[in-house]
Amino acid sequence: MEKLVRKFGVGNPLANRIVASVGSVIDDKQERDVRNFFKRNPLPGTERVIEQTLERVRIRSKFLRRIKVEFK
Repeated sequence: MEKLVRKFGVGNPLANRIVASVGSVIDDKQERDVRNFFKRNPLPGTERVIEQTLERVRIRSKFLRRIKVEFK
């Protein structure tokens, strides 16, 4: 992460885009791992986008679980 911070700096929109892209490829089981990763490897300026991304993952996962139950 230190290399990314040096490359992007703090608050760079590109770093936010990279973090947000994680949300499209993880599920609720991986959400905890991603959250722990960013706690151990903070990327300054991305805190808000990390929380928003993980919230989208939780919402999408909950929706998919509900649909699976309805269409069994």
